[in-house]
Amino acid sequence: MKNSLKSLLAIAALGVVSAQAQDCDAIAKSVSSKISDDKSEVLNVVSEQVAESPDCACDIVKSAIAAAKADKNLVGAIVEAAGNAAPGKVNTIVQCAAAVAPDAAVQINAAAANIGAGAADGALSPLDFPGDVAGGDVVNGGDMNSGSGAGNGSTSNNGAVSAPVNVVPEVTNPNPSL
Repeated sequence: MKNSLKSLLAIAALGVVSAQAQDCDAIAKSVSSKISDDKSEVLNVVSEQVAESPDCACDIVKSAIAAAKADKNLVGAIVEAAGNAAPGKVNTIVQCAAAVAPDAAVQINAAAANIGAGAADGALSPLDFPGDVAGGDVVNGGDMNSGSGAGNGSTSNNGAVSAPVNVVPEVTNPNPSL
């Protein structure tokens, strides 16, 4: 009887997780459709959708960048609009934007700095993927509550970063003569 109950609970939990994932997919498709219809509304669509569904911010941002065929400056504006709509998801938004538009690293970092680069979602390293936080400890070993961290800024105030985090490093040519 106990095993049956555990199995039933596990199946129910998986159903909830997949329902949430499907919701983000549907929202991302809706965002893509709205932006394809009127590219001038990209920032309004992003702001509204991220404010309504902050847990889907990553999918919304990636979809908006793709649908708008965003140049580097528009990518930065999308990141800033999404970050202002969901300040607790800034690092996730930055990482997702960088995943689809790595050439816009400078604009993405500038946008993150403009919003204060709040690290409430705990992602402090560009090597961590969105959601890679276990029990308050960042996956790379930093303790968000003790002040020891990933080296990208000191952490205190329950994980808030006291300085902007440069999530996407700028790429420079070490040998400019080539």
